Amino acid sequence: MKIIDITKKFFSSEIYPGDPKPEAERICEIGKDSECNLSVVHACVHNGTHADSPFHFLADGMTIDEMPLDAYIGECTVIEVPGGVITGEYVDRYFPKKCKRLLVKSGGKAYFMDSSAQELADRGLILIGTDSLSVGC
Repeated sequence: MKIIDITKKFFSSEIYPGDPKPEAERICEIGKDSECNLSVVHACVHNGTHADSPFHFLADGMTIDEMPLDAYIGECTVIEVPGGVITGEYVDRYFPKKCKRLLVKSGGKAYFMDSSAQELADRGLILIGTDSLSVGC
């Protein structure tokens, strides 16, 4: 299997409006007060490339530590869509019907409505990724 890295830089990628800017603080340095370099990162968990668990949008959804890793590993379909709102009707008409993992490329400008998320879940999709700052509006 070929692995393609599509991650965004953690410290320099665009930040979701209202989220804090990520910062690294060195708390130990070799030779001064420690045998190792050690840093602390201050950031929102939604910075850069990240995974949202169902709990992000569903009160009774799984948290990220409860998510099975196999959802994130395996064959994936990539599609390109125009920017804007993606509805369930759009998904039904243009999205592939038989895939388990889907990455959506839109130049960071496409967002999913509840109807599109439901349509994809009903198809058995186990993972969706987007290049937008958020999967929803």
